[in-house]
Amino acid sequence: QTLAALRERHDRAIDTLLSLTDILVDGDFQSADAGSYLFRGSANQRIHQLTDAISLATYTDKSHIEVRITDAGQLMIMGVPPPGFLAQFKAKLQIKGIQFTPETSWDGSEVE
Repeated sequence: QTLAALRERHDRAIDTLLSLTDILVDGDFQSADAGSYLFRGSANQRIHQLTDAISLATYTDKSHIEVRITDAGQLMIMGVPPPGFLAQFKAKLQIKGIQFTPETSWDGSEVE
């Protein structure tokens, strides 16, 4: 949903969450418009700076991701990676003998 649509709902929980949000990206991810954009995955998405807590001017790296391994051994990739990153990342890990199981997509659903 868009920021405007969220605000139009007049939902107390959503309003509270938005009051705690510094930056919100809205718009559906569209793979045809995918690219290396600040905080966004595709060109159609919009950045809304909701507070002054984070200055967008301080971010020069358009594609920023963070990779973590949890205490449970799960690999977590956070952020908006550049197109093709996941396939390249998986291929390089496989060269090292590391396999992904089960296969999951970016939205967390299992891939057959």
